[in-house]
Amino acid sequence: MILLSDKKGFTLMELLIGLAVFALLCTFLVASYHNNEKAQKLKDRAQNLVLALQKVQNMALTGQEVNGLTPARYEFSISNCEIGSCSYSLLADGSVFSDVSLSDIGICIKSPASSPLIVAFSPPRGNMSLSASANTAAFDIFTEDASLAFCLDLNAISGRINLSSIACP
Repeated sequence: MILLSDKKGFTLMELLIGLAVFALLCTFLVASYHNNEKAQKLKDRAQNLVLALQKVQNMALTGQEVNGLTPARYEFSISNCEIGSCSYSLLADGSVFSDVSLSDIGICIKSPASSPLIVAFSPPRGNMSLSASANTAAFDIFTEDASLAFCLDLNAISGRINLSSIACP
């Protein structure tokens, strides 16, 4: 006679329940990874915008030559962007020396004004001026579905360029 206490192993029902729990955890893990990957791409693009602004500001501070000439004004220009048609330009005395497309990952940029936002830096001190009449400007960088957003805040008085991980107020 075989006693039930001598039995070793798992029943079929226990194995199926364990497998179902494992599958459920894997589903959550994949969904979380996808959202994190999307957030990281947006953060990288937002940081690239900050780096481009800082590059133009540093060029004005150092008086870097563009095409053999030292410009009297360095500019960063960006307009409201829609999915698939988004780019910004770096200019020296009004001529473009770098044009960067942002249309490959599906982001939108919304500035407060309907016209393009132009951030100008004047050598030798790198003083910032904005195309808007105010001394500050902020624009949102967000995904197509607006589930993730960053705010790029510019202050012409202090020359500060700040990126925060929330939508602009």
